[in-house]
Amino acid sequence: MAFSSHHKRRIWMKRTKKFAVLCSLAVLGMGLVGAKRNEGVPKQESVPDGITLKGNESIHLSNPKFAKNPDGTYTETVHYTLQPSGIVGAKFYTTLAWVQGENNSYDWSSIDNSRNVEDYVTYKRDTTAQTISFTCKKEFGRERRFDRALENDTSKNAAIFINYSRKRIEKASVSLTADRFTNGKPIIVKINKAKYSIGSTGDTKETEKIEIGYKGTPIADLLGNIQEPTSATSITYDGRIYSSAAEIRAAIAPVYEQYLKSCISSSDATSFNKETFKEKGKYSYTHFGARNAAANFITNYNAAAEKGTAGFYVKVTVAEEVIYDKIIKFSNDSDRLDSVTVDTTNVVF
Repeated sequence: MAFSSHHKRRIWMKRTKKFAVLCSLAVLGMGLVGAKRNEGVPKQESVPDGITLKGNESIHLSNPKFAKNPDGTYTETVHYTLQPSGIVGAKFYTTLAWVQGENNSYDWSSIDNSRNVEDYVTYKRDTTAQTISFTCKKEFGRERRFDRALENDTSKNAAIFINYSRKRIEKASVSLTADRFTNGKPIIVKINKAKYSIGSTGDTKETEKIEIGYKGTPIADLLGNIQEPTSATSITYDGRIYSSAAEIRAAIAPVYEQYLKSCISSSDATSFNKETFKEKGKYSYTHFGARNAAANFITNYNAAAEKGTAGFYVKVTVAEEVIYDKIIKFSNDSDRLDSVTVDTTNVVF
């Protein structure tokens, strides 16, 4: 199969451990160098060895071979054949140069443009074996172009673009300013970006998702024992009067949820304050004084969080991979809330 005179093929390079590696070519029987086709009657052109070209010539690649060299570099060798068969002795101009056009994907800072391209990649042709071999000597951050053209007619040419593919050398990670509800500290979630080798191709952008929420046993069920008021008493919470323990649970639960969730964020989190938290759990009975749900809640919450059955969680996904998924507990000092009166079991009013 013959291709246009500017048919392009790309060779990708990547890094393995400390070595630069040429990846295998996907040849698929495609023509790398194609002769220019003329309209109408093919124009006959001669080459230095006297061979006549008719305009339908091309070079096909096959059997790419990959090898590690004694010095630690890697070479990829491609066999080529001239089509139609029987063409021999064709001579070519060959060049290897940096691609001049700027590209935001290139690591320009890693390239000294004044240096010879063959400090990074070398090539050689074996006209007897009909092979072209490319050797990557070190990583590079700018695309280069290999050109071949017939000596007597440079319009019959083709280009190979050679790139060094970036490799992720360190995965993204997660850091938190605190991994528990701790007095005086916010929980700010930060994704530390993955680190990549230099290269002239390969996307370094990764999808990121930070999910913060509550799961498991309802917060109202973790509030502990709340005594039912008698017919002659009532319960006051946040300036409102309630007539049952269920109503108090339903009132306190969303307040706790909103406050604790505000203490976890990827940008601007509220610092957890145990006195504020204690105040949000305070309620009182008529004639019997104040009570507080905070200490019981923290004890029950930590027990559920330890089992994984409930809790506020942080889940971080990068590049479709979950890299962090944990429930936030209360620190040890949070359950020591001074001057908190805790409801006890079997209290009868």
